[in-house]
Amino acid sequence: MACRPGVSCGMVFESLDYLYTPSRDVAADVRYFTDVLGGRLAFAIEDMGTRVAMVELNDAPRPSS
Repeated sequence: MACRPGVSCGMVFESLDYLYTPSRDVAADVRYFTDVLGGRLAFAIEDMGTRVAMVELNDAPRPSS
């Protein structure tokens, strides 16, 4: 996505709480969401044969639990 004059090139999503998506290659998908979409990796976990990652796609603070 190229920036056009006079148009903000900030984050793609203004508000998105969660998006769960299957993945065959978590590391490659994390690279896409961070490098291409500009997201920030919040965490990545591999445990008991399961791999998951959380990528933040907006600037809003996460709610405290």
